[in-house]
Amino acid sequence: MEFSDIVKSVQDIIQDAFWTETKIKSLVNEALRVVSQGVMYGDPLNLKITPPLPDLFVTATLAATSAGAGVVAMPTDFNRDLVQVVNADGDNVAVDYSFKRFLLKNFEKKAGTVTSCSRHGNSLYYRDIPAASESLTVYYYKSPTTLSADDDEATVLPEILHRPVLVGYPCAEIFKQIEDGIEGKKVNSEFWINEFKTGLMENLALIVGHDSGPNNYDISGATK
Repeated sequence: MEFSDIVKSVQDIIQDAFWTETKIKSLVNEALRVVSQGVMYGDPLNLKITPPLPDLFVTATLAATSAGAGVVAMPTDFNRDLVQVVNADGDNVAVDYSFKRFLLKNFEKKAGTVTSCSRHGNSLYYRDIPAASESLTVYYYKSPTTLSADDDEATVLPEILHRPVLVGYPCAEIFKQIEDGIEGKKVNSEFWINEFKTGLMENLALIVGHDSGPNNYDISGATK
């Protein structure tokens, strides 16, 4: 679906002039960000996070320097899941997904080539500290491109899921505010929340064929 078609679909469902095209467009892009960042699902005592969108997988090169004191900013488009780090020779740099463990193991900032790293927030911490700049290639999932033009399409999401996800999410958010919830029921918001959730689960099923499966994602976003 093109961006304009998504917006019109939401307008036709909502039928409320207060929700302008600009407001709806913002919610559509919010839906795209939410799905790309991951949504919690499953048993409250065993929460999992939906996997990243495969088409957002990219690489970028960072510079590890002595002046950086063991830390460098991740790329500005970093969204989630640092998957791999490779040095200029093509060798793997060990990635520790526990930042606390990484710091305990590498408390001392020794001089030497980079052999291990850990992401914390939007920064990549590395050890050892090289005397000269070293290139590090990082593999990760980027943020989705914001939809803006009428003919823009969310190509990172299968088209079959555009309606339940990109129409469903804005409708759910809008109806949650419109409906008064008499007797605790918000019929329309509940319907579109379920549509959105169904879209997420269908996306999980589609990704299974390209990965090791959604059950391999825990609440940290790292594979088990």
